[in-house]
Amino acid sequence: MIRIKQFIKYVLSFFRKTDNEFLKLYLDSKEMYYFNKLLKTEREHSIRVAKRSLKVLDMFEIEKHEIHNVVKMCLLHDIGKSYSSINLFFKPIIVLISKNKKFRKIIFFLNKDRIFKYFNHAKYSSDILKTLNYSSDIIDSIKYHHSNRNIIDNKYIKILKYCDSIG
Repeated sequence: MIRIKQFIKYVLSFFRKTDNEFLKLYLDSKEMYYFNKLLKTEREHSIRVAKRSLKVLDMFEIEKHEIHNVVKMCLLHDIGKSYSSINLFFKPIIVLISKNKKFRKIIFFLNKDRIFKYFNHAKYSSDILKTLNYSSDIIDSIKYHHSNRNIIDNKYIKILKYCDSIG
């Protein structure tokens, strides 16, 4: 059900105007460069995640001076997906393959490099943010935001996982 809702949101994102005013509040020109390399659907997803983070700051004990960096983290958490260029219609196939062993044979007919980059987008995102001198807490939160294990325990990864999981 969650995937169906995500698909509908992605399709509808083609008809929405990107919230550039919101982005200008939080991203500088280098960050905008990387953000704009994402597909429109991924940019819209990241904006939703960032806006959701603003609504749940208290739940995660985010202090006033941290808000700006938390929103940036949410906006930039998926920038590594720009290396994979997995489109809206290919994404459900990728998810299906990853969740079901019966369908893994399909991978032989697909672009393995793109799939590898898609599944490792969190590492690519964190590598990009290292070049922009982000704190290790933010970089690690982005790097492990899809990890099922609690590799690190900080409020940044908790808010990112929470907001990203809702879509």
